[in-house]
Amino acid sequence: MHVPHAFPANWYYVPHVAYEIEPFKKEKKYDWCSFGFSMVFKHYEKIIFLKGKKKLVISINELLPNKYYLYFLRFLKIFSRNLDIVSKDYFLEDELISELSECKAFVFFQDSRHQSSGTMRFAPAFGVPVYAKDNLRAKDSQVIRYKRLNEIDQLPKDKINIDDGLDYIISLIQYTS
Repeated sequence: MHVPHAFPANWYYVPHVAYEIEPFKKEKKYDWCSFGFSMVFKHYEKIIFLKGKKKLVISINELLPNKYYLYFLRFLKIFSRNLDIVSKDYFLEDELISELSECKAFVFFQDSRHQSSGTMRFAPAFGVPVYAKDNLRAKDSQVIRYKRLNEIDQLPKDKINIDDGLDYIISLIQYTS
């Protein structure tokens, strides 16, 4: 399927795969976690507005255009005593699974017109609820969606995803037409 805009003309959209992993048996000490590459459109800073203990696991790569975003996030840690930030250039698969196995739930704040998110696809494999801002990426990943961050407390706490994918297929057809 050809993507009509947002990418160079010779790029094609290919959905991310679903992941199957074996989470490590670790104490789930973080109420909210988010993870991924250091990209401004991911809005990790919004995690400070959630109650409870929080963790960000961020990959910083010199090739990314937003490598200084991590400094901003570390500055925000001053305002949130309950926030841990783990960052490095690259996480090996076992390292990432170990870090994320401590999470009770994942939350994503991405504000982007991109169609798919590997992190949103990876998070449900941990068997905990995954919440994301309502957009095409969240529909593609079939996670629990919110419109405003303050809605999260009213959303289901016992589910990993919320639909069978039909909503995503309809959204994708609308996006490409």
